[in-house]
Amino acid sequence: MAGDGDRNEGRSMDDGLWGVLGYIPSCWIMKEKKGIRGGGGGGGGGGEGGRSGEGDIGGGSGRIRLSKEKGLGEGNLRTNQPSGLETGGVRLELSKALDLWARNSKLTFQEVNSDRADILVYFHRGSHGDGYPFDGRGQILAHAFFPGKDRGGDAHFDEEEIWYLQDSSNEEGTSLFAVAAHEFGHSLGLAHSSVQGALMYPWYQGLSPNYELPEDDRHGIQQMYGKLFDF
Repeated sequence: MAGDGDRNEGRSMDDGLWGVLGYIPSCWIMKEKKGIRGGGGGGGGGGEGGRSGEGDIGGGSGRIRLSKEKGLGEGNLRTNQPSGLETGGVRLELSKALDLWARNSKLTFQEVNSDRADILVYFHRGSHGDGYPFDGRGQILAHAFFPGKDRGGDAHFDEEEIWYLQDSSNEEGTSLFAVAAHEFGHSLGLAHSSVQGALMYPWYQGLSPNYELPEDDRHGIQQMYGKLFDF
């Protein structure tokens, strides 16, 4: 099990994009030799220890509302729709990705039709107003902002990627479930982990339908939001 020191050592410092205060306001996920890179930018917020804030999850129509009161979070979801994928399937993949974290902490999430959620998920193409443009198919897959004001907690996915759902017969693209699960970790305040096999380890990996959160990730999320059961 990795402690805080291990998690700090595992954070990416690619391109010197760390903030001057020692935190990354934005984390990018890239498919470069199946790799995930962490980068920083303005406006996201989020410290090394992680913290809860107000934000949104969704790609146009989905949001998550989180509250750290009593270690619980209530989530609202609204998303826009990437081309070529069935809306219900996308929402199900995002829900399952969030459920990975909820099953291992005191966080809870629910879908709402509101722009005032703590996590908003968007599918965008190219430049989309946050200073971190997508590059089309390949390389940059998604990015997420640590909890905080404004864009804090938001997760953005490149609409031009070939995304596949877990029940799809075509798995030549990129797993939406796998990328969303990783990015939501950043939305909740987790940085990259140095432990190989951890969900927050900085390398893209496909996940099985019955995937369970590894010990290092459980430890990290429970440090911030508490255990689901205290015994």
